Amino acid sequence: MATPYHVHLLGIGGAGMAALAKVLQEMGLTVSGSDRLQNHTAQKLKERGIPIGNDHDVSLLKTADCCVYSSAFDLQHPLLQYAINHIPTYSRGEMTGQLSRMANKVIAVAGTHGKTTVSAWLTYLLLLDQKDPSALLGGHFSPIGGNGRWGCSDYLVCEACEFNRNFLHLKRDVGILLNIDDDHLECYGDKKGLTQAFAEFTDSCSSVVVCGDDAAAKAATRDHPHRICYGLTPNNAVWGSDFVSEQGQYTFTLHLPHGSLESIRLPLIGKHHVYNALAVATVSQLLGIQDAVLYQALTTFPGVQRRFQTITKTKHITVVDDYAHHPTEIAATLAAAKKMGFTRITAIFQPFTYSRTATLHRAFGEALSLADRVILAPIMAGREPNDPDVTSHLIAQHLSHVALCRDLTDCAKEALAHPRAGELLITMGCGDVYLCAEQIKALLLGNERQITPCL
Repeated sequence: MATPYHVHLLGIGGAGMAALAKVLQEMGLTVSGSDRLQNHTAQKLKERGIPIGNDHDVSLLKTADCCVYSSAFDLQHPLLQYAINHIPTYSRGEMTGQLSRMANKVIAVAGTHGKTTVSAWLTYLLLLDQKDPSALLGGHFSPIGGNGRWGCSDYLVCEACEFNRNFLHLKRDVGILLNIDDDHLECYGDKKGLTQAFAEFTDSCSSVVVCGDDAAAKAATRDHPHRICYGLTPNNAVWGSDFVSEQGQYTFTLHLPHGSLESIRLPLIGKHHVYNALAVATVSQLLGIQDAVLYQALTTFPGVQRRFQTITKTKHITVVDDYAHHPTEIAATLAAAKKMGFTRITAIFQPFTYSRTATLHRAFGEALSLADRVILAPIMAGREPNDPDVTSHLIAQHLSHVALCRDLTDCAKEALAHPRAGELLITMGCGDVYLCAEQIKALLLGNERQITPCL
């Protein structure tokens, strides 16, 4: 029997790379990886039998037939240079593109905000409809046991990331464009260049589902012959009305081309998820899914990890972790939290990348000002070189009730220095700030009796 083809992944602990690792293994390939940080994601992959070395050990790479590298990997890194010089080597975007060409029906979800949630929600919808989809997601989704799965049907749901134009590698049949906002401008120069890339993405889709309430998304797709729009007004093909909010959760009436579904109560927190649900409902119409299945999917979706995820809830304090890393996302999340009855909201934010912080520091300050107090961690560089001129102080200067901390441990201690009964402590960011939430949990459980009553 022939030895299975061996793929080695550099930066395997990242969300997108972990999805690839799981999918490639389920396809029957041999998978190994390397990463600087042996995080929780890497540990879960190890439990699946995937060997993972550190980021300077070449031994696993030497036996591989090809290599895939994360965008977080420096092109001059010794392991990546070894791979380039010895075996076929692909970026994550290129490999994802190759996988997409193996599916007959690719549903590609694009947009600045909401990609992971909508991709997971569509995967959930197809699972409920017994479609056995494949999926490549940007976050851990419990119903599929990780970030990805390889099914036996024609369907592949794929998160289409615009960073470095990665989404243009994808085969795309049904494209979803959720929104367009200022982000990854280091790749595109300005909003015009970003919008043009989204237009190029949607131009190659057989059908495109677009948020009709997002002016930039609508403009980018105005010439598409098979566009269907969703939103909050009747001029969209799929729309919502009669909104009722209770503790941050929304109930509404869903209007479809053939009729309406009443009393849709979303299980997620925040009005932004109404838009996500409308996107899912619109795709369901293209796929011919029955209303009963759609209703079940919308009202029972369990959500994705790190999306307003409760880490612990004690008698006095609630600790939540959220992936919000852009001002628009932070504002939406904090606005939702403010409707939940907390006596005080403390946001612990870890900025991600110097370029985003330098470009959006004022907007970050405005968004974070929705919290009663803010604790700022140092910037997580990610894929970028250190820039000593760009620090979290750029954001702090726009805030009044703010503390600057030297690391995540200090953030956790600061969060509990003067706690208040009924308080929400929410960690925010797309880096490793979730570790701070875990530290807060450990400290909180040991010091609960010290919480002061709310006056």
